[in-house]
Amino acid sequence: HDWVKSVLNLDVEALRQAKAGPDAGTGTKRAQSHHDAPAPDPDRAKRDAFDKEIEPRRAALKQSLGRTAKLKDVVADVRVAENAASEADRDAQAAADKGQWDQTAALLKKFDAAMKTLADTYTAAANELDARIGRRLTKLERLVESLEGTKLDATEAKKARDEVSLAEAKANQSPAGDVRLAALYGALAVADKAAIDSAGKLKTKGNQGAIAGLDAFRKSASDSIAKVTDTKKKAELDKRLVDWDKVHDAVIAQADLDKQKTQLADAEKQIRKLMADAAAAAGENASAKEQEAFKDAIKKRFGITIKVPPGMTNTHFEKFYDMMDLLPVQHTSQDQLQKLVYDADKSNTGAAFGSATVTMGNYGAEDWNYQDPKTGAPEKLNGFSISTLHEIGHSVDEKYKVMSTSNMAKDGFGGWTDKIKLAVIVKLFMDDFTGGVGKDSKIPEAMLRQLVITALTKGAVVDPTTKESKVSAMGDSDKPANLEKADWTKLKPTLDKCVRIRSDNWPWGKGRAVAFNGQAYHEAYDGEWVSYSVAARGKGEVRDYQWRSPAEWFAELYAYSWFKKEKPPNHIDEGAAKYMYSAKT
Repeated sequence: HDWVKSVLNLDVEALRQAKAGPDAGTGTKRAQSHHDAPAPDPDRAKRDAFDKEIEPRRAALKQSLGRTAKLKDVVADVRVAENAASEADRDAQAAADKGQWDQTAALLKKFDAAMKTLADTYTAAANELDARIGRRLTKLERLVESLEGTKLDATEAKKARDEVSLAEAKANQSPAGDVRLAALYGALAVADKAAIDSAGKLKTKGNQGAIAGLDAFRKSASDSIAKVTDTKKKAELDKRLVDWDKVHDAVIAQADLDKQKTQLADAEKQIRKLMADAAAAAGENASAKEQEAFKDAIKKRFGITIKVPPGMTNTHFEKFYDMMDLLPVQHTSQDQLQKLVYDADKSNTGAAFGSATVTMGNYGAEDWNYQDPKTGAPEKLNGFSISTLHEIGHSVDEKYKVMSTSNMAKDGFGGWTDKIKLAVIVKLFMDDFTGGVGKDSKIPEAMLRQLVITALTKGAVVDPTTKESKVSAMGDSDKPANLEKADWTKLKPTLDKCVRIRSDNWPWGKGRAVAFNGQAYHEAYDGEWVSYSVAARGKGEVRDYQWRSPAEWFAELYAYSWFKKEKPPNHIDEGAAKYMYSAKT
C-alpha cells in the first residue's frame, strides 16, 4: 500500500471505502440492488397455471413423436396430424411468452383438438397397417402351400409366417395410438422380410426349372447338328451353339433372380430357333423332333410324368409347354399337377382333370368359340391351348380350394350353391306350378311329386344318328291314366322345364336357364344339382360352359385370363382373381 501510495499517489483504503459505499464497515445492512434479484412477477400465478396445463400435453406429444420418428413410410396423414399438434403447442407457448393470457385457454383447447385428431390418425393408420399385415400373412400362407406343393423346404416360410402372426398379435395387445402403430410397423418389417425370402425361393425354383428346360432344347439341337452332313452348314450351326453356350453361362451366373428370368426367356427363344434350324438342316422330321424335345422339356422343367398311347400324334407338347410357361411356379409345380396323359380313344376331342392328372384328347388345330367377358366380343382361341389352361385351372382350384363352399356363394364367385338335394329341386317346381298355372288343378300332391321326379331323373335315350344320349320331353304316354287331360296340358310345360335342366341337354347354354328367385338351377353332372346367380351371370362370361358348375366357372375364367394375359373383370372377387393373370404376376 505504501508503494502504491508513494508511486501512484493513491490512497488504497480511501478507494476501497469509496467503492464499498457509505455504509461499509459500519455494521448496517446495505440495500439490495435490483440486479441481485428479479422484481416480483404479477403474472406468476397465471404462468404457473399455464405450465401445469401444457406440460402433460407437451410430454405426450414428445413421446409420440419420438416413437413415430423412426417410421420411414408412415402414411402422410400421420405426419400432417403431428405437424398440426406441434404447431398448436408452439402457438400456445408463444401466447404465454407474450403474456397474452386471454388467448391461452383457447389455444390449449386447440392443442387438445390437435392431439385428439392425432390419436384418431394413429388409430386409422394402425388399422390400415393391420390390414396390410393381414394381406402379407395371407400371401405367406399361400407361399407356404406353394413351397410344400413344389416339394421345397417350407420350414423357413412356416417360421416366418408364425413370427409375423406373433408380432401382429403382440402389436395389437399394445395400447392404442402411436404405441400400437410403431409396434405394427415392426410386425410389417418382419412380414416383408419373410415374404421376400419365401418369394425368393419360388423364383429360384422357377428359374431352375426354366434352366432345366433349356438343357432339353440344347440336347435336341446338339443331336441334330451332329447329323448335319453339309460341312459349311454344320460349322455355322456349331458356332451358333458355342455362342449360345456363352449366353447360357451368363444366365447361370446372374445373381439377380428377376434379371435372370428375363435372360432365360431370351436364351430359350434363341435355343428353340437353333433347335428347329438344326433339325431342318439334318433332314429330320422337324415336327416329330420338336415334339420329342418339348416332351423332355416338360418333364425336366415341371416334373410332370407323361403317358402317350401308341399311335397318338396330336400331342401338341409345344403348346402345353408354352401354356405352362405363362403361369407362376406355384401353379405349375404343385402336388395337384403331376401327370399328363393322352386318351387312347381318338374320338375324344376334349380334356379332363382328376387325381392330379390332366387328360388330353385327340385335338387338331381347331379354334374354340369364346368371348371377351368385359365387352362380349366373340373370339377364336386355340382349342388345345385353352383346354390346357382350363385343366390346370382345375388343379389350382383343387390345390388352393379356390371354390370352397364359403367362397362360391359370394356374388363375385358366381353366387353358386352346390350339392343341392333333389327334393329341393322338386319342391321348387311343385310350388311354382301350384302357385301359378296349376293353382286350380286337381292333381294329387303325391302324383304331382312323382311326375316332377320322373321328369328330373328319367333315363336318357340314345339317338342312333348322333349316338348321343339325351333326355327327351315327356309325352302323352307318360300321362297317368287317372289324370285329367286338362290338368296334364297345364302341367306339361313344367315337366318340359324339368327335362330341360338335365345335364344331357346342356342346360347352362344361353337362354336355357330355369330360375327361381334369381337363382338358375340345373343338373351339372349325373345326379349333381347346382344353382348360380342370374345377376352374376348377367355381368359377363367367357362362354356358356363357364356356368356348368362352380369348378368350371373358375377354370374357364382362369384359362381365358392367362391365355389373353388380361386381368379378370372387376366384378370377379379378389379371392378368385388373385389366381388369375395380373401384370404383377
